[in-house]
Amino acid sequence: MPAYELEHRPLMNERFPQWIDTIEYWLVHDIDKTSATVALEQIENNLLQLIEQLAHS
Repeated sequence: MPAYELEHRPLMNERFPQWIDTIEYWLVHDIDKTSATVALEQIENNLLQLIEQLAHS
């Protein structure tokens, strides 16, 4: 399990336990580590990949 998932999984389990096995965790650095532009590009790419996956399922 990637570190970014380990970091966020406990909070998701606390708040949304019914969804814990369906959450997809993405690596998007906080803006103190990367620019907002880069972070938004990462989110956009992840969303496009998710749309593609859903279209083929």
